Amino acid sequence: SSSSSSSFPTIPISAGSGDNMCSALGVGCVKPGTSAVLSLGTSGTIFGVSDSPPSSTTVAPFADACGNYLPLACVMSCTGVLESVLDSFFDNNGDDKKWSHEEATEMASCHPPGCYGITFLPYLMPGERTPDWPHASGAILGLTASNMSLASKCKSPAEESTSPDNIEGVNTSRRPANPMAGLLYRAAMEGITYLLAEAISTMQRACGNNGFRPDCLLVIGGGSRNPLWRQMLADVSRMELRFPKESDSAALGAAFQAGAAVANVKRRSNTEKRREVTMEEYVSEQKIEMEDEIVVPKLDENTILLYREGRERYLGHATKLFGNKMT
Repeated sequence: SSSSSSSFPTIPISAGSGDNMCSALGVGCVKPGTSAVLSLGTSGTIFGVSDSPPSSTTVAPFADACGNYLPLACVMSCTGVLESVLDSFFDNNGDDKKWSHEEATEMASCHPPGCYGITFLPYLMPGERTPDWPHASGAILGLTASNMSLASKCKSPAEESTSPDNIEGVNTSRRPANPMAGLLYRAAMEGITYLLAEAISTMQRACGNNGFRPDCLLVIGGGSRNPLWRQMLADVSRMELRFPKESDSAALGAAFQAGAAVANVKRRSNTEKRREVTMEEYVSEQKIEMEDEIVVPKLDENTILLYREGRERYLGHATKLFGNKMT
């Protein structure tokens, strides 16, 4: 038949986007001043929509999939640090079974915020990206006979519980041979948390007061499942934490982008010629499932003070050893 009589299907084409940009769509992070995404993996990544581009070269000046600014900061020291602490300090003590992060977290949870003055600088790669310190290395600072003694006397909530069965996946009869193991695991977690909090502050300074200003963190990645870390991140950042159910948020965001393209083809073909929907509008209309748990910062003054002092110690030690003020 002639070409005029041939019929071809209408196939909508979407331009596509990057992994972090699609991830922002997949968790509903499409408006400035609402939320930012915190990904806790081998490295840690923070990104969110901003009204203005970053002025610092430390913060990546990306654009999102909606036409807005999407500043991004990446730290190299994240869950890989906790894995190193688990492998190096939690020996089997005659038991062939490897310690789990759940067990290590239970041991760490008996120690207070601030870790009795111990600071763990988590730059084990070595080096760090945010701040730009390629020469940095890990360090444990502030050890005294007193806080080392406190470390060995602490019992986890599971050990003190009269019903061991209520702690899922935790063997209360096991203790690492190294009495400092639980405390160092918590100190490492605090060090990573302070590093992430400083990266967020760097992004806020780089984008100006009215640029990057999230009031909620949408936390994804393997580290997001740790209950102790969830509360620690909320307490240090002083922001609410929410947890998207979809583990592959980038794939979901790509699906949203394709869905918006299809929706607009239908709108253009409609006899009413309705206005095309923007990407931001389309995502805002979607139901993005979140976990029921919302973690909010504790209002306890002692907790706030201990974390503030711990962060100040961390920043002081890090800048003296490895560079100028974090920018």
